[in-house]
Amino acid sequence: MRSAKVSARLLQEFSTAWDGFSLQADDVDAALAALDEDFEVLSIFPVVWLPGPDTTVVDVDVRSLKGSYLVADAAAPTSNTTSRLAAGGYRRLDGWDVKVGIIDTGVDYKHPAFGGDMGDGMTVAYGWDFAGDSFKPGGVPTPDADPMDCAGHGTHVAGIIAGILSDPSGFKFQGVAPGVTLGAYKVFGCSGGTTSELVVAALDQAARDGMQIINLSVGDEGAWNGPVAESVARLAAMGTIVVGAAGNAGSAGLFMQTSVASAAPTIAVGSVQSLAAGTSGLSLTISGAFGTVRTVNALISYGDTASLVSAVVKPSAAALAAGAAATSASSDGCNSAVLGDLAGTVALISSGGCAPAVKAANVLSRGGIGIVLYGDASALAEVSKPPAAWLAPYTPYGLPLAFVDADTGRVLFDTYRTMAAVAPSLNPLPSPSPPPSGNPLSRTPPVIRASLPPPAAALRPSPRVLVVPRPPSPRPPPADNNSGNNGNGNGNGKGNGKGGRRRLIESASGASAGKAALLHGRRRDLLSVAGPADEGQRAGMRQLLQGAGDSGMALPTILAAGGSLVSRFSSWGPSPDLLIKPSLIAPGGGVLSTVPVTPRSDNGRASTSGFAVMAGTSQAAPYVAAAAALYLQANQGSEPSVADVESALVCTAKPAFDLSAPASAAVAGALPASAFRVGGGVVDIAAMATNLADVSPCKLELGSGLSQGKGTTFTIDVTNRGSAPLTFRLLHRPAASVDASTILSVSAVPGTANNSRRADAFAPAALPAAAVLGISAVRVGDMDTVTIPGNGKSRFKVTIGLASWVSKASKVLLSGYLVMDPLPPTGPSNNPAVQAAALQPPLYLPYVGYSASFSDLPVLLPSSPGGLTTPTGSWWWDDGAAGYSTLYGAPPPMGEAPPPEGYDPEGDDDQDDSKNNGKIPSGNPRPPQFSYALGGPKASLPALALWLQRQPAGQELHVFSASTGNVQVGYVSLQQTIRRQPDGSPMVLTWRGSYYDLKLKREVFASPGDYYFEVRLRRPNAAADSDQSLVYDVWQTPVFRLTKS
Repeated sequence: MRSAKVSARLLQEFSTAWDGFSLQADDVDAALAALDEDFEVLSIFPVVWLPGPDTTVVDVDVRSLKGSYLVADAAAPTSNTTSRLAAGGYRRLDGWDVKVGIIDTGVDYKHPAFGGDMGDGMTVAYGWDFAGDSFKPGGVPTPDADPMDCAGHGTHVAGIIAGILSDPSGFKFQGVAPGVTLGAYKVFGCSGGTTSELVVAALDQAARDGMQIINLSVGDEGAWNGPVAESVARLAAMGTIVVGAAGNAGSAGLFMQTSVASAAPTIAVGSVQSLAAGTSGLSLTISGAFGTVRTVNALISYGDTASLVSAVVKPSAAALAAGAAATSASSDGCNSAVLGDLAGTVALISSGGCAPAVKAANVLSRGGIGIVLYGDASALAEVSKPPAAWLAPYTPYGLPLAFVDADTGRVLFDTYRTMAAVAPSLNPLPSPSPPPSGNPLSRTPPVIRASLPPPAAALRPSPRVLVVPRPPSPRPPPADNNSGNNGNGNGNGKGNGKGGRRRLIESASGASAGKAALLHGRRRDLLSVAGPADEGQRAGMRQLLQGAGDSGMALPTILAAGGSLVSRFSSWGPSPDLLIKPSLIAPGGGVLSTVPVTPRSDNGRASTSGFAVMAGTSQAAPYVAAAAALYLQANQGSEPSVADVESALVCTAKPAFDLSAPASAAVAGALPASAFRVGGGVVDIAAMATNLADVSPCKLELGSGLSQGKGTTFTIDVTNRGSAPLTFRLLHRPAASVDASTILSVSAVPGTANNSRRADAFAPAALPAAAVLGISAVRVGDMDTVTIPGNGKSRFKVTIGLASWVSKASKVLLSGYLVMDPLPPTGPSNNPAVQAAALQPPLYLPYVGYSASFSDLPVLLPSSPGGLTTPTGSWWWDDGAAGYSTLYGAPPPMGEAPPPEGYDPEGDDDQDDSKNNGKIPSGNPRPPQFSYALGGPKASLPALALWLQRQPAGQELHVFSASTGNVQVGYVSLQQTIRRQPDGSPMVLTWRGSYYDLKLKREVFASPGDYYFEVRLRRPNAAADSDQSLVYDVWQTPVFRLTKS
């Protein structure tokens, strides 16, 4: 570099997580050319800015809390984790002797939940501050040895993993793995973001400190690859487990994982709502008079509404005595005495007169197990701001609460009165049990009761850069309730059961599905989140009501709790190369944990109580990191690999449900949420601990270009770590499919004068099950069950193909689960091996695929690929896609056509451009559409905007001279990674007026003349595809003129 006379400064060297260094230079292109000549550089990355974490909190006064807040039990799908672990003999599983690194805003190690200090023997034993409190991107880091948190986010993450505190007030807090040893690696200042350089440095240090697990709750949603992702891959190869937050861009659409989450080895974690967080979009299906069934949509709900299934919805005694639904002026429920006996029921209460928390406390004191509160918009606003100090640690209101509008409340009241008037003549109701004795706040959260049938049985038939040296849709047809699929394709529902080779199978439908639900009723707990009842269930319920055969149905009764507990902010996958991302989901919506208590001289964040609620996938990731620590502790003798740990977590997770998932004739009830949203489902620590079956592969990634009649076959190997045999039924649980024919749309931003646009909120068109599945033994043929001998292995094959309604023109992202449902073990019940086998949980192997060719899915939005700022500052958009094209195969080398004779990139604007007329080597001259001044009072330069449907695998920005025959004269070095924007804005590329000149081999500033840009973005291929063809999205801007002034 000295011989080339290039000025550059070495900033950092990395040796463990990354083999390379970072430098700063004034002329980046010249510096990189000199580096490549001296060191044979393998790859170069710009140092990019990473946004700061969301530190929005709801402070909680810990002195007002009672009971135990166990983070492992924080969400409805994960409740009772602690008690289930104890029942399985894992009472002491706490992550002891496992090192977990946290790369974040630091940790307040003086917090009493972490022992009050840092060093050997303390919870936080390692740490380093790479940024300094005052650091912001663009500034100079001031590293030191003190990773004290002044922002709050890292301390919250640390509490979820390892915090433990018993307050004299009677409140106990415990993280998921309180026995681990933490390393705190601070890469943020007290506010603002960080850089990829500092995160790589932290990964490098954490690896040198021997961290076995690293939690990265750092977000750059919509990005892909880069030095951080490469460092993660390198650490995974060394055996270090990296858990990453999936991102908080749920409304932005598909492919919105963070770059860390998208890395293949990362355990990427999405979010499910915790019991303390309000959730919108849930519903209750309630029986009505004369066999009717009503679905009530809750505007917001808290707690485990699924636990209310089978409970009667009952108005207050005062409202019943008045003969009319209570109103906001009646102070309904403000006095417990007028509520009457609510034992075992869900109270129907009007808002108004007192705080919702008071009403909830009164209902609880009268034996109620839930509350349906109704009212107007002002009441909704009040309910949406739960008390900071709640009545019980698992829900702000002490019991599940659902808020509905006033009209719905009045309808439910009238329904109760009507049914109560008829009920005595049908069958007298038994006397209600007395209210529970003792402190109702100390009750154990109820066990989740799933209201869905089990899986259907398979039917037969910047100037900073990081450097790496070179080492030596179409819609499906309407559902037809009579279109059973017997595997022979005749669609008549009359399978003959013949055929040697097992055919691809669709999920059971019609009567078969109902029979499956009946036969498999004992496995109703297979799915941990309730969904809407299917029509067959509802019909049966109506018969019960009409015949009055069940006195419990003679009053309004909650038949099903529907909707999605998946956090709306949780980013969708898949990864840009069609891998299953997120890997799974965990409690992240509204999680109580620790925040800094140490006062700061610089006014950094400090809490009086040291506890607060935060929300985000940043809170979900540490839950899974802690779960991984528990797995390592439980399997210390076997030294599991990164893949082993991910499989253990993903295979034992439980599918989650989404309101958008439709019921269909092919599936009894609602479909699980798409695996593109939830991966393997909700983490289940107890199932992970008691699982004896190791399955490989656990994730089934089909790739793309699937075709009818030809499936993708996987060989599944299962190892039994127990001494007793394990037998599984092999079932198919399809999940919601997503129509990918339109995955991005944009609209004008109202009220703006510069023609701004924004991407519309993602509203996926959920489709019915799009896959069929067949299972066979390796040698024998068809099989419905598999038995793995004690301490032995078994193998079987699964083939996954397209459902019959998916046409060649379809663009469907399909997903689902191969379910391994354990059968009760045989043998003496007092045999420890049999007892362990009896605890074997069901396993869910997620699959994903794309029906069309993945390389045919454009990166740019074909209808409007991009835009350009005009000289007046407004936006011009290429709505006709006149400049858009697709390039197949490798593009020509840059500068293949030399500039014409007489071309002078630095000549003055008095140059006579007419001499090039008639000498144009390629293309035809286009007139300039815009004109920009390089100097003077109206100086301006064009900026580009790109609408991205997904991330590119490669990016190039070329500069062409329209004045000299449409010849490429250079390229612009992009100092930023082209990525999808999480806020719905386009990717904006600002141009400073310079480019790297191909003839002069250096950076020059554009002289006056006519130019246009050409953007080339390479489409990613699916990682599982054998065809890795090169396809580019190409977009040319209009010609623009640059004048001197």
